[in-house]
Formats: sequence, C-alpha cells, structure tokens
Amino acid sequence: MRSIWLALFILVAPLPLEGVLDNEVFHEHEVVLQLPEGEVWSQSDWIVLDEFSYVPLRLLTPSALVAWKVSSDADHPVATEFETSDVVWKSYPSEKQSVRIVFEPGLPDSAVVQLHEQIQTFIGSQQLLLESGHLVSTIFQWETSFQMDWFADLEGVLWIEPQLKTVGRNFDSAQRLTGAEGDTFPSSWNVGLNGTGVVIGVADTGIDSDHTCFRNLSSVEIGLEHRKLLYVNTSIDGWDSSGHADYRHGTHTAGILGCHPVGTVVGENLPPAYMALGYDTQLVVQDIVSEEGWLPPDVDLLLAESAMYGGYLHSNSWGDDTTDYTLRSGDFDAFTREFPWTLPLIAPGNNGGFVLEPANARNVIAIGASTKDANPERWMSSVHGPTDADTRGIFALAPGVSIVSARSDGTPDSYNAGQHTLSGTSMSTPMAASYASIVQQMVQDGWLTGHNETLSTTNLEDMTPWFESDGIQQDILLGEGFTPSAPMMKALLSLSTTPLDVSFRNAGDGGSTAPNSYDGWGVFNLEELLDLDQLQSPSTEGMRPVENIWIHDSYRLVNDSPSNQLATRMGALDPIENLMQQSWDGSGSVGPFLSTGDVFQQRFILQENESLDVRLAIQAKPEPHLVDDVQLMVRLPDGRFAVGEQYRQDGRSMLYYDFADHLNTSAFPSTNETTVGIFLDEGTLSGVDYVDIIVTGRYVTPGNNPGTLGVEGNRIGFGLAVKGVELDPLNHSDADGDNVPYEQDSCPFTNAFGWDIDQDGCIDDVDEDGVEDNQDDCLSTHPDVPVTSSGCAQQNQAPRIFVDEAMLESHENETITLLFSVLDSDNVSIEAFLERQGPNPGTVSICERLVVNDSWQSCSVEVNLDFFPLSPGGNWTVVVVAQDMNSSWWTSPALTEYESETFEIFVPTPAPELSVSSVSSWFSVAVIASVVSAILIGTILQRWISDEID
Repeated sequence: MRSIWLALFILVAPLPLEGVLDNEVFHEHEVVLQLPEGEVWSQSDWIVLDEFSYVPLRLLTPSALVAWKVSSDADHPVATEFETSDVVWKSYPSEKQSVRIVFEPGLPDSAVVQLHEQIQTFIGSQQLLLESGHLVSTIFQWETSFQMDWFADLEGVLWIEPQLKTVGRNFDSAQRLTGAEGDTFPSSWNVGLNGTGVVIGVADTGIDSDHTCFRNLSSVEIGLEHRKLLYVNTSIDGWDSSGHADYRHGTHTAGILGCHPVGTVVGENLPPAYMALGYDTQLVVQDIVSEEGWLPPDVDLLLAESAMYGGYLHSNSWGDDTTDYTLRSGDFDAFTREFPWTLPLIAPGNNGGFVLEPANARNVIAIGASTKDANPERWMSSVHGPTDADTRGIFALAPGVSIVSARSDGTPDSYNAGQHTLSGTSMSTPMAASYASIVQQMVQDGWLTGHNETLSTTNLEDMTPWFESDGIQQDILLGEGFTPSAPMMKALLSLSTTPLDVSFRNAGDGGSTAPNSYDGWGVFNLEELLDLDQLQSPSTEGMRPVENIWIHDSYRLVNDSPSNQLATRMGALDPIENLMQQSWDGSGSVGPFLSTGDVFQQRFILQENESLDVRLAIQAKPEPHLVDDVQLMVRLPDGRFAVGEQYRQDGRSMLYYDFADHLNTSAFPSTNETTVGIFLDEGTLSGVDYVDIIVTGRYVTPGNNPGTLGVEGNRIGFGLAVKGVELDPLNHSDADGDNVPYEQDSCPFTNAFGWDIDQDGCIDDVDEDGVEDNQDDCLSTHPDVPVTSSGCAQQNQAPRIFVDEAMLESHENETITLLFSVLDSDNVSIEAFLERQGPNPGTVSICERLVVNDSWQSCSVEVNLDFFPLSPGGNWTVVVVAQDMNSSWWTSPALTEYESETFEIFVPTPAPELSVSSVSSWFSVAVIASVVSAILIGTILQRWISDEID
C-alpha cells in the first residue's frame, strides 16, 4: 500500500520529494582526486588510499588521480574530489559491427561485476564474456536500437572502440629495383655484419617456405636445426596461399627480413639484388591470414612466442584503419613494459595521413618509407605524425619504394625462386627490422661497449664472406657482448640515422636537423655508428671498431638470457597476465632502475673536434597510464646544461645557465616521447674537455606492485647511447675524480678523495654508525649507539610539557581541572600539584601517574574537599614535574618542571546571621534582666517606703 500511495503522490505532488523517498542506495563509482597545487601522488599515497575507501586506478597528471569510490563515507584528508568525464567513443558504431568496451585498469572485482550487469541490461540477450589482459574488456554486437549515450555514462569504462577490419599495408609498383651495381654489396657484409646470431619474428600472411630464400640445404624440417626458419606457426593457416587476402605479402616481407638464397649459401652464385641486408638472421613466422582474411590473435601471444625462440625484433606490416590508440596498441605497450627486450616494428600506413594503429603505441617504432636514391626523400604516401598523444609518431625512415623481394607461388614443394616488387611502409618496416638485426649483432658481438669491458682480439679476415675477394687484414678488439633491450636498441637506432636533405626534410618545409613528425630521426645509416672505410683500411694494431660510442643498458642480464627469463615467468594464463602476476624487479641485471627522485650520473671525456650526440630511451606503461618523466641532461663544466627534447632552430640543443632549475616541470615540461636526444656541435664544445650526463627520475608513476618494473611497478630502467666520447678504459676511467679507476670503484659516482682509507672509491664510515666520515663530527661513536645526522650519539631530550592554562582559569572556585600532554620518546612519570603563592605557602596534590608520548591527560581537585587543612583561598600555580624513564646506557634520564601562570581561588568570608536560638537567648536574658531589675527596684522602693513610715 505504501508504494501505491507513494506512486500516487509522485503523480500529483507539486512539491519536491526530498525526505519522502527512502535514501538513495549508494553505488560505487569513479572520481578524480586532485591534490593541492605543487603536490604529487607518491607511492605511499597510492598504497594508503584504501584506508580512505578509495581504490587507485590511474593517474591523469602527477597531481590528479582517478579512483574507484567504494563507500559514500569515502573522504580524502587532502585531495579534492571531482567527477570524471564521460566515456570516450573511439568512432561511431554501425549495424552488426562488433564493439569492444575497455574497462578501467585496476577495477576491484565488485566493480567489474557491477559494470558487467549494467552492460548486460543494455544489450539484452547477447552473451557478454569478459576478456582478460592488461585491461579487462568485453565485446558485443551493435544494434540500431542501441544508443551511444547509454554507454557514455557507465562507471568504470575507459573507452569504447568499434572493431575495424585488419589489413596489410603495401602498394604495388610497376617500377623494379635496379639493385646493386656490378659487384658492390653492402659494406657491412665485408666485416661480417649480416645479422648472424639474431632472430626476427614476423606476423603476416604466411610464407612460401620452399622458396630459395628460405628452404634448407637438406631435408631438415623447420625447427632449431633449420638454417633459416626456426618456427612457423600454422595454427591459423599453413602457407602464403593464392586467394587469401594480401596474397604474397608475407613471403615478400620475410624475404626483406632475411632472404639468403640457396645458391649463395653453397657458394655457387653471387648475392642477388633481393638478398636481405641481414641475410644470416633466422626467422619465426606467424601466419595470421586465412581464407577468412586477416585474423591476428592477441599480440602478446605473437610477441611471447617469438621471444621464446629468441626473436626480440618483431616485424608487423598490418593494422586497423584508425588513428585511435586501441586496446591492441595498449597490448603492445603492456607486453614490452613487462618484457623490455621485445622491440616491435610497425608499418604505420600508406594513405598520406596520420599514423594508424597499432603503430601509435608508445613502445613500438613506426617506420616511414623513403626512396632508395643517394639523396633520399620521404615517399609521398607514407603517413606522418603527430599522434593524438602529441608524439612524433614516426620513429625513422627506411627504403620502401620499389623493393624487390621473394614472391610466393602459392604451391608447396615447387622450390621456386620468384621475385616481385612492392612499395609502401609494409616494405620499409621489414627493411628497418633487417637493419636493426645488424645493430643488435653489433651489441651481441661486442662491437659496442661501455667503459672498461674485457676485450678480446678478432681477425676481420675471418669474417669476410666468400663472395668478397679481398679480406681485411686487421685485428679488432671486441667486448663481451650481451642481448640488448628494446630501450638500448631504440637509443642506438635513433643514433644511427641521418636527417634528410633540407630540401626534402619535414615534408619539404626544411627546418632544423632535429627529429620531426614526418621523418622521425631521419633515414637509417650504419655509417653513423661505424666508420666502415676506416675499418677496412689495413692495420697491424688491434683497435676498437667503434671508438667514440659508449652504451649502457639497465636491463643487461649478467648470467641469463631474456628468453629464459620469459620462460620462468610463464604460466597457465595469457602472456601479459602471467608477466603482470610475476612482475620482474630487475634482479640479475646491471641496473640501475630509477624511482621518483633517483639519479644516474656519469662523466665523459670528449673526443677532440667531435660533436656530442646523446640518446636516452625507456619503455612506457600503456595508456591510460602516464608516461614516466625520466629526464636526460648534459652538464658542462661551467654549469650550463642541456635537457632532452629542447632544440634550437638549427637542431642543436638549447643550453641553459645553472641558475635555471631543470627539475621545474613548468620550465622543462615532461614529454610523451620514449626516445629523446641531446646534440651539441663541436663549436659549442670548443674548450670543453668533459661533460656530465645525468638521467633523473623526475616522476616515476606509482603502482600496486612497488619495487617492480612492470605496468604496476614504480621503477624504470633505460638504454643510453653517447657518441663523441672517449672509451679508453685506462686513461679516462675515473668519472668521479677520486683517483680510483672505474673498474675498481665501488661508488663510481662519488668523489671519495680524502675520505677513502681502503681505496674502494667510497667514503669511509670508520665507526660504522651509518654516517659517512665527511659528515661525521664524532668518528669514534660506538656502533650500537644511535646517532644524529652529524654522527654523534643521540642525547636524551627532556620531556616537553604542554598545559591548557585556559582550563585552569575556568574553575569558578569549584573544580580545578588540569589538562596536559607530554612529548617524549620514553614513558614519563608525572607529578602534578597546586602551589599557593604569598605569605601563607602550601601545596595540594593533583595527581601522580605514568604517561606515554603525546597523550592528553586530565586531573582535577575539588576546592571544598581536597584542600583540608588548608584554606583554598589565595593565589595559586600548577606545577607539573615530568621525569622520563630512559634506560639507555650511554645517557641518563631527564626531568622537566612546568609552572603555570598564577590564578586566584576566591573563598568569601560568610556574613553574620541572626539565628532563632540567639534571639531566644537574648530575649530570655532581657526578660530575666527586667525581672531582676524590677525586683531590685521593688525592693528598694519597699525599703524606702518602710523607712518613711517608720
């Protein structure tokens, strides 16, 4: 009945219903928590949010955090709460189109259930299944009866993306590649740089595996013993087959990656024009096209499978026709943040517009297409940046016009050797991957090193291929080598580029040599890393092949391989989920890994008459997470400094004077670029002998797994490449100037000169109290004694007493209340009493007790009861005596006495009163006196009369 009356009331009542309806049931929802200006969310802030009934989801800025509010009583003591914006639709859906709803990261299970139920009410009978990954998502089919507004207000949704058709990215051309003239081959081959020891993964339309580029010399099946094909995944399709979408696309890209014709292998034929730059690489091929079209699985499956075979470079010439950052873009970023050795190379598109997904992911490199001319230009149909995240979008350019490569005939066991010509970013991308295999080989074989690595002698003549008639008579010194991470590769690849000629640069607009959104860093050019002409000059002295480039890779493993590390982290779930559940903390690598405020610093001696070119690269977390703010800085001896991504109009880096604050994010804002550089020309460096290169973690975002490096971690590594510096490990190995060589210096960035008795390069702590000797004023303090920042024993501090004197003044002559607190790290014995001032001194005890640090205490006395035998009247003070219970052997207890201001207790003198008994007594006396007087007078009168008669 109540509901009926309520319904009628709702229909007819002109007044608001506030107070009539039951209170609205609270539903958990998203909010934005904004900190006051100048404050940022730290890892500790992130962790304790649950104490205020919030679950942290992601950061919008360092000071604004999206959280899930789990209680109507949720309230943060510092942050201000705001509503979140509506859900973003990536594009408009059409009838029967699949639509993916992507959930916010880190939603609690209750929120996922709530969201699932809400979506289900919108879509009716369609079955809604949740898909796991670094972001939970679900897919449903769009109906014309649905309204986009229904979904825009959903709490817990990050974005909604209608699913598009995946296509290959290529453009046929009638032109044919002219190839190398005469007997001229890539000069890197003459010194053995051909991709040896490198594996490349490729996901495409499959491969004609019996083509001359790939087939084996014997009947050995595809596998670990095969010369070219380590693995071919045929779970979707088994061949580059006629009639399939983009037929021959996969065989063509695989040929660009690693074609090594059988005739060249056996020494019968000279290398043909279509032989790959990295012809000695091995391939992991993933066929993702069938008669149904392009069917790419989740990218973490592709990347993990390739990496398990050692394929860390991964070439992808396909994607969806959208510039939006999609869930697939995020999957590329999530996997490569968790597993930082995989470097995906993506074809960004050929429509002349903006970069298409997934080439817009943060940790991939998008390769634009250039011509093959001696003075190359960007191909007119190659897409460009910037991206929606305001990054350049294009990493670099590689030849992609009229590329001749292997041609599938669609028939197994035909042993064909066909070629054909294609153009586009689908060609420039595997061309860049083949080039990257040369750079990776240089790191793995020790051509590129840091300071003071163990070197071994190698004869270049032993590396000369059979088709080069003249071997090089020279010994070179190579380092130990290691498998480079993706950040290390990005740093080196960006360093090994040449800007386009000014007439072609930046879409023909010219401008500086700094990277731009059309050409990226420029065209790949191995001569920027390696002086091949000098290397091929005969010499009798052993030399480093690269004498002016220093590299450092935080992720360099000491006694392990990336594929083994991946295998130990795999489990029953999909790769991304496995990696996130077993996120890596960097153990087993050289480091360092930076958290907010951490700094890496190294000093370098400059090469004479050379410019300085520095590259820093990192792996970012996927959207919607912030890109970590890791700043690159070069500081000159006079205090001037340059920071990454700050260029002059001529391409040189800006120099700032030392009074500028490089940590000020207003003056030096952070960037979403994951590869940044600094360039100082030789003129700028005239008279400069050395520089300090500094990498600072200005703000590394917090996460739910502190101490780790993945998506939910709060630490990050980097790859750093520096060109134009000395590598001599003997003469210039003391970066911190303390006369201890780098290889023997346990603290290579600390100048311990004058404080280093044991010569380990670190400032000593002779009394082992945790305070370095240069800061220690008491060098012989016992190691068991706690010390101050100056290295001296902590002394016991007397208790501090606080009394609420206003409370004493408010006694109104009845109850004297003492409210007090004591600050001390020890327990404290308290005695409190009243003390009368003036000529009649006296004391009255208030209380005695044992109190703990910073606890408010209350004691009281009653004026009419507790002062006997003293009169309470007069001027009094309260005295509090505090004696701490310190028991340390190196110090003694301390006492403090507190005396309050004087206050008065007034006891008035009683006014005399006339009582009934006293009146009665007086009256009786008066009557008696009157009677006596009357008798006396009567007696006297009687005698007088008698006398008169007588």
